[in-house]
Amino acid sequence: MTLGAATMTILALMFSTKDDDVRKEGLFGSVFFESRTTPEDSLMVSAGLGSWIPLALIWAVTFAFLVLVWRISIQLKERRNALLEAHAGKGAP
Repeated sequence: MTLGAATMTILALMFSTKDDDVRKEGLFGSVFFESRTTPEDSLMVSAGLGSWIPLALIWAVTFAFLVLVWRISIQLKERRNALLEAHAGKGAP
C-alpha cells in the first residue's frame, strides 16, 4: 500500500510539471521528480526515493491501524458469539 502511494505520488508529480527545469518532492519528501534541460537541448528526467524515513512512518502507521481494525473485528465477533450463545441458552425460539 505504501509502495502504491509512492508510485502514485511520483506519477502525479510527473504530470503536474509544466516547466523543463524543475524538482518536485512529494509524500512528505520521500519521493522526488526532477527534469532538466541538458546543454544538448534534450530533457533529462529522473525520479526516485528522496528519504526512506517518511515511507517507513507511513508504513508503520498503516500497519498499526490495520492491526487495530483486525483486533477490534475479532473482539466484536467474539462478543456477538457470546451474546448469541447467551440468548440461545435462555430457551429462545
